[in-house]
Amino acid sequence: MEGVLVGGMKPYETLKTRDRIKVCTRCKRGLPVAMFHKWHNAKDGLKDWCKECMHEYNAQYRKTNLTARRQSEAAYRLSHRKELAHASAAYYIANREGQLQVRRRYAESHRQEAILRSRRWNAEHPERRRVQGRVQGRRRRARQREINEQFTAAMEAFVCVFWQHRCAVCGVEDRLEIDHWLPLTKGYALDTTNAVLLCRSCNARKSSRLPAQIYSAGFVSSVAERLQQQNAEWIRSKRAAV
Repeated sequence: MEGVLVGGMKPYETLKTRDRIKVCTRCKRGLPVAMFHKWHNAKDGLKDWCKECMHEYNAQYRKTNLTARRQSEAAYRLSHRKELAHASAAYYIANREGQLQVRRRYAESHRQEAILRSRRWNAEHPERRRVQGRVQGRRRRARQREINEQFTAAMEAFVCVFWQHRCAVCGVEDRLEIDHWLPLTKGYALDTTNAVLLCRSCNARKSSRLPAQIYSAGFVSSVAERLQQQNAEWIRSKRAAV
């Protein structure tokens, strides 16, 4: 069908755009062309179905193919992880102030839900909560000294495995802690080149002193070599995960 005639004239040729009429091939209604999506392959540049019919069809399709669509989207995100991360970071940088305002508004309007969700998560994951508390405490102490420290919970788990869950000094397996081998008080951040597993007793004995002030030169040298190995293994594990 070429279109509904208005006053004996073809609407596509004689009327203003907002007054033109097109018949939807699905619902058979004559509607203004503003009710149709544009489509460059069509002769008149418009979809055959009106926006309402397209919306209804797409909603039904998404509902019918929900599982397949989710699997397809998950596979796409997995295979394009780097590109999506870069695009997301670029968008955030370009729209940082707007994004921060959106997050603030959401946080203010969902404060109670966030509190309940946090309490529920803490109750269900007590060990992970303790680890996060330690990570946040280290970062807070580093910020107080104006040191940028990015030691994560994943790094903590890696360090524990690397040192075989034993104190690097005395070898005991109880009350273990992550230690700044080169102390934070001297300006050294915690990372995989500076993280050693010590028991609480050895950590307290070392305190904020440099290793050379308390241990022998041979022991300090051996720990330095292990720290280099630890950092290299951490880098390899991150590359393998990409």
